Amino acid sequence: MPDTLLSDDDLRTLNDRFEAAHPREIVRWAVAESGLREIALASAFQAEGTCVMHMATQIRPDVPVLFLDTGFHFDETLAFKRRLTELLGLNVVELAGEHTPRSQAVAFGPRLYERDPERCCDINKVRPMLGALRGRDAWVTAFRRDSSPTRATAPIVDRYELEPGSWIVKVNPVATWTRR
Repeated sequence: MPDTLLSDDDLRTLNDRFEAAHPREIVRWAVAESGLREIALASAFQAEGTCVMHMATQIRPDVPVLFLDTGFHFDETLAFKRRLTELLGLNVVELAGEHTPRSQAVAFGPRLYERDPERCCDINKVRPMLGALRGRDAWVTAFRRDSSPTRATAPIVDRYELEPGSWIVKVNPVATWTRR
């Protein structure tokens, strides 16, 4: 693991500090106080991500917002993304997988998202996101612990291995939020 990443002690200290903190404090640390230079937010323009984007752009207006255009978004989601981008002056970086929904259906058969959701997510979300995160120091998400069993124990600040030997700091400022 590179020396530039946070140590285990740093992570413990930060997670203890941030467990009861307002997400605004966590976002401020990530984008302005952490010393991490190349930072990006990831958002699907859902409720939590919208809040994180608003907090971050009030502190650092030019922070990149990574948006995965899977080709499967509702028109309303795309319209909301356009409107919010204009309203907040967001620096949106559009990401796309190697397949359109049509070419994916030709290559893998129809409705891959129903037959093999893991493969579908790998093609449309995981690979493009990993590519966009390469060379960055930190990734700010809108993950909530209550959103899935795999996120239930997510720390607020963590290290994430993009690929063998390539690490990034992952910040989950709304991890403690719940659906309510």
